[in-house]
Amino acid sequence: MIYELKCGDVNNFATMVFSRETEILDEYLDLNGEKINWKTPPVIEKYFDKRRKKQKERADIGLLIPGTVILSQKAHGVLAEYLGNFGELIQLACKDGDAWLYNVQTIIQCVDYDKSEKLHGSVIQEAFFEDNIPSKPCIFKDKHTANNRIYLNHAAKQDLVNIFQDANITGWAIQPAGLSIFY
Repeated sequence: MIYELKCGDVNNFATMVFSRETEILDEYLDLNGEKINWKTPPVIEKYFDKRRKKQKERADIGLLIPGTVILSQKAHGVLAEYLGNFGELIQLACKDGDAWLYNVQTIIQCVDYDKSEKLHGSVIQEAFFEDNIPSKPCIFKDKHTANNRIYLNHAAKQDLVNIFQDANITGWAIQPAGLSIFY
């Protein structure tokens, strides 16, 4: 079984956004599994909702752009070694405490593009080549969905759930992959 790592509980936690001082460059948005070579990391901050008297707290696993997760200091402390096996953690300038962007660099051809549901050529609901997935823990991307999905195999799902629960990490969700992006 293939799973997807996402930010969860987005209604109860603040979303991270690019700071107004940050010029949003294409290189910040095109995270396709390759090593990041930013000259200057973007500055991020919690979204400030003018309509709310009490602002939402930041989650340990947060959202900035699809296909990535942002880690708090707490999450980085307990996850850096494990996540580093499958990608890189880039420290970002953050107005609301330390933050790291997780860029998954393990690429596995697991999406059956021909059998997947597409909209304007982009995969919106995956069909998988399950035989291409390793049995040992693995966090990975596929070239067809690298800009918006982070996948886990069953062993990595079990490891992450244990780490998240043991350390009381907030803001995460793991769901079966292959559900429509409109789910």
